[in-house]
Amino acid sequence: MIPTLFGYALVQCQTRFLNNQGVVIPLMLSPLLCSVLNVPLCWLLVLKSPLANKGAAMALSISYWFNAILLALYIKYSPTCKETWTGFSRDAFHHVPQFLKLGVSSALMIW
Repeated sequence: MIPTLFGYALVQCQTRFLNNQGVVIPLMLSPLLCSVLNVPLCWLLVLKSPLANKGAAMALSISYWFNAILLALYIKYSPTCKETWTGFSRDAFHHVPQFLKLGVSSALMIW
């Protein structure tokens, strides 16, 4: 399930970005497409392969990463995000140490 967490984190960031832009159609269509993909993928990896429970986790991870890729492509190539998305800069990583400090302590409390 660890690869799923990274895909989920990307999807959350992309969702917040698109919500702030007022763009909701891709936020509706992308998970719909991923859900349609997830059903046969779960069937294949859980029931038809020897993976069983691990296949369910793998299918979920693939679906989250597919959703993240779809939203990233939309953000990169859509004319609605052309003026608001200018790419990554060093400013995006300015508060990472504070975030990690909170994240690590939060993770340790759960453990």
